[in-house]
Amino acid sequence: MDTAGIAAHIPHRYPMLLIDRVTAVTPGRSLVAVKAITATEPCYRRPAGAPALADFRYPPALLLESLAQAAVILATWTEPNPDVCQGRLELGASFRGVRFPARVYPGDLVEHRITLEKSLGDTSVISGVASVGGRPVLEVDQFVLAMRDVVSFLTPELQTA
Repeated sequence: MDTAGIAAHIPHRYPMLLIDRVTAVTPGRSLVAVKAITATEPCYRRPAGAPALADFRYPPALLLESLAQAAVILATWTEPNPDVCQGRLELGASFRGVRFPARVYPGDLVEHRITLEKSLGDTSVISGVASVGGRPVLEVDQFVLAMRDVVSFLTPELQTA
């Protein structure tokens, strides 16, 4: 699945779309996706000067968000929803066992390997590993993803609009 397919699947857009391609999927079981880290990412905008390598560490929060987006693609594979104004919203409920064993820098190609551990109605339990060149850079033992109807988040006035 290319970027256009991803955009048809989840609501994220630039600058917060953090998945570039889905390279493999077994619906209801697992997914592999990639994110190319570039020096032109918005998170690297800094004042002029001589930055050090440490200034270019990819933010761990964005790496975790990228893995979460891959998890959402897997969890919604058969029912994509690119519009947050209708249908169902994907809500990250919790993360457990999150580790960042190595750093990520521009030029790295991050590969996310996502596994659906359990599906309980509108809730999915997912695990995942992100790696660069086979070296783990993020490990997540458990990510709980909840799906809820968008109507439940709207005020009564907006529900009838």
